[in-house]
Amino acid sequence: MLDAPGLDERGNRHLADVLRPLCSHREFGRVSFGTEAGMLQQIGVQTVICGPGQIAVAHQADEFVEVEQLDQCVGFLRQLGRRLAADRWPAAAGC
Repeated sequence: MLDAPGLDERGNRHLADVLRPLCSHREFGRVSFGTEAGMLQQIGVQTVICGPGQIAVAHQADEFVEVEQLDQCVGFLRQLGRRLAADRWPAAAGC
């Protein structure tokens, strides 16, 4: 078992604010599952956790992601790609 540090969202608030308009979420939230995000944050990498699907059905025998959620994820990635390609990334995001 790996004891990974939790992600402190306060240190990544600006990055989350930059990404939020690109997805359908209007509010930030906390989840109780393990990721490498806390480790990345500890070494200075600004990190957010996002992706399609619902955590309530993740890592189950009958796990699924709805096609609509995958479509929304593709839209998010396309918008993000356009912003990065156009170099329209706020300097304060540290990226």
